[in-house]
Amino acid sequence: MRLKALDALRGIAALMVVLYHCWQTLDGTLADSMRAVLLYTPLKPVVGARPAVVLFFVLSGFVLALALRREPGWRRFALRRVARIWLPFAFSVALSAMLYLALTPQPVAGANAWFNGDPWAMPLTPAVLVRHLLMLGDVEGTRLNVVMWSLVYELRLSLVFPLLLGLAALPLRWLVPGMLAFQLAVDGALRAAGLPLAPFHGEGGLAALLTTLHFANCFLMGCALALRLAAITAALRRLPAWAFAGLWLPAMALQMPSVDVTCTLGAGLMIMLALARPGVLEARPLLWLGRISYSLYLVHVPVLLAVVHGLAGLVPVPWAVALVPGLSLLAGWGTYVAVEAPAAAWARRLGGSSSTATPRVAVA
Repeated sequence: MRLKALDALRGIAALMVVLYHCWQTLDGTLADSMRAVLLYTPLKPVVGARPAVVLFFVLSGFVLALALRREPGWRRFALRRVARIWLPFAFSVALSAMLYLALTPQPVAGANAWFNGDPWAMPLTPAVLVRHLLMLGDVEGTRLNVVMWSLVYELRLSLVFPLLLGLAALPLRWLVPGMLAFQLAVDGALRAAGLPLAPFHGEGGLAALLTTLHFANCFLMGCALALRLAAITAALRRLPAWAFAGLWLPAMALQMPSVDVTCTLGAGLMIMLALARPGVLEARPLLWLGRISYSLYLVHVPVLLAVVHGLAGLVPVPWAVALVPGLSLLAGWGTYVAVEAPAAAWARRLGGSSSTATPRVAVA
């Protein structure tokens, strides 16, 4: 089973993250002004990638629910999931480490404070490398590839996914208020612990637990939609074309506050709309983008760092940044062919063969 429209959504979201980190690198009044304007438009994911990452999480919940229903057995599912996520991730960390050693980076004049103060902002030691590969999820364990913060929660919640799938099967009269109460409780605990309500990293055991639980509803939303896929898409297909098209407006508007709860609702609506009437989402360029989306997500930050540091002093920072999207697409395609596709094939064989094909899983 291949859900082509979801491949396209995933690819678009990955490209939005690439553009976001390019924006993050730029400094100066013009960049700040344009960023401030775009924050209040549907293009907000370009300058604030949180909605794209939440979409990844909801997509994962959706397609993993379909996969686990077709392939019962937690052990096989967990082994395949770890292989599918970790092997390409480990490659991206190794790539970033090699580029770091080759370039010996220093602060770049004209680059944003984020660029000079977050990625590659540490001495590279064996202990730092191990922290990354163990996916501990703290700040110092993500500087080689800052996007990996989301993969930490992707993997953790995948390992308890059968529990989420069971909860998603509850009647909606119990599930919906339960999800709301759970989110309020977790976010209340985050606030009481002095942690942000839009968390990234979990520094210490309590923060790691609360941050992981904070994202559980994203996966649970995807599960709930997957279990009710036929009924929801049938209802959407009965709508007049104008009413169906109009639903894309609230789906995009829900992304604009960059609040995880509203982003989750908007992501769920986008997924259902995409599956009910795929339209342009089945165009070949978007399907190709979706195919390489995980690799693109993984390698674009090392590409960004290598290009800007490598060209520092030779060309202005904006010129260097302009090269990054195209080079990232090339690097993502190469990584997909050389690393991700073989890792995915091995993951499918891991734990025994299956006679039933499973949909591609979305990772972020």
